[in-house]
Amino acid sequence: MKPDDRIRVMIVDDHAVVRSGYRRLLEQEEDIVVVAEAETAEAAYHRYREIAVDVCIIDIMMPGSSGIEAIRRIRAFDGNARILVFTMYSRAAIARQALAAGATAFLGKDSHPTEMLRAVRAVAAGEPYLNHSLAMELALPASNGIPADFDALSPREFEVCGMYLRGAKIDEIADALKISAKTVSNLLSLVRQKLNVETDIALIRKAAQAGLLDTQELSPGAGERPATND
Repeated sequence: MKPDDRIRVMIVDDHAVVRSGYRRLLEQEEDIVVVAEAETAEAAYHRYREIAVDVCIIDIMMPGSSGIEAIRRIRAFDGNARILVFTMYSRAAIARQALAAGATAFLGKDSHPTEMLRAVRAVAAGEPYLNHSLAMELALPASNGIPADFDALSPREFEVCGMYLRGAKIDEIADALKISAKTVSNLLSLVRQKLNVETDIALIRKAAQAGLLDTQELSPGAGERPATND
């Protein structure tokens, strides 16, 4: 295969050791080359604008803006962008948000390495890809006992909710997403209405029940903050 015919990949993950592992796995293949890396959603967006990429591999949960925001911005810049989400949070509610934001494929980090390679090649060919267990969960959401409430959130509401749950303050969320603090407060109010919760503790419990949050990730006191008032 000619070098110019290889699948050009960008890896977006906030952990350098994870990016290094992905790179080693991918570059063992003659038809794949890693051309860029980024550790934040903001950096991913700018790198995508600078360099030709066939497939973006993006984690969802990163400091600051999450992978959802990176997907949204990249797809706004390039409607044909091909994006593979590869994350430890492989639940249907997160997958739906990623796909709604414009992702082409979604894999959990517990997938076998060969499945990641299959997914990269499928996405490069313009084909969607989901592993079997997640596809079944998406097809049968009512059968798994996971609350479907989070499916009602828009991608932006989901983004703001995730950042808030991980300890980001309203001003920090506003700065990261380039929106006003008032907009963040309004979005959090909508989140609480849609999820039918009144306190941060209730919000955290619902997110943990849905498999969207590992409570060990929470910064000290995150669940003790009072609800936001508009």
